[in-house]
Amino acid sequence: MCRMIIGVFSQDTEVGEITPFIESLRAAAEHDPLLVQYTNGRKTSHSDGWGYVIISPNYIVEYKSLMPIYMDEKGYSQLINSLQWIIEINEAFAFMAHARLASPEYRRSLVDTHPFHFYTVDDHDSWLVMNGTLTKECIKNKNNRSDTYNLVKDISNEKFDEIPRKILEQIIKNPGCVRAGLAIGIIGFNTLNSSIRGYFVYYTRKDKNCRGYYDYYDLRLNENYIIMSSTVKYYLSKKHRAVVDKVNRIRSPAIIRL
Repeated sequence: MCRMIIGVFSQDTEVGEITPFIESLRAAAEHDPLLVQYTNGRKTSHSDGWGYVIISPNYIVEYKSLMPIYMDEKGYSQLINSLQWIIEINEAFAFMAHARLASPEYRRSLVDTHPFHFYTVDDHDSWLVMNGTLTKECIKNKNNRSDTYNLVKDISNEKFDEIPRKILEQIIKNPGCVRAGLAIGIIGFNTLNSSIRGYFVYYTRKDKNCRGYYDYYDLRLNENYIIMSSTVKYYLSKKHRAVVDKVNRIRSPAIIRL
């Protein structure tokens, strides 16, 4: 389980347009009221590490830490500075940030912290973040790594544009593969033509009461497009009502091209 932000931004973006979402992610990771409700008070925060990736035609900035985002002052400052820098050099870019809460059966480790980096067979340098849990019975590779790692291992043998459809088709055919809900963000940089593309795959089980926890929302601001998890939207609404009024709930199942 996690909280995350996925976005694609034009070269005219200002850092102030992005920081409210990052601040909301940080607040959501520290105290998640929807997680408290979903787990009947057993869990309150996303404290098993965090990470992000910024991808532009000429630069890639990656970061992972086992510290929670709300405790990692140095890493958080580095993220804001990196965004400011990429904006100052006037490049369009994609961005993904993820605060992890590891499922009980999967270990807490830096190598299993998101985003996951992988290559596709058609020369896409790619990154993936995921919220939700794939059951062990549905994972092809049996090892002590996380469900996200093993998903990435499976899809790296595919063409980039075929990955979202194949993931969703597999889930729909075998809904038991998903414990309650699943949200996957994928960003790919085509090394042949220097283009950046992305997808968001979303699915929730109708037979599970997720209490809003697995709801996802999207927002278009000028040429920018942002997808956020439910608690990010919750904290965003406390300070940025004008922005939140433009937010739309994503319906399951969905494949969205970013």
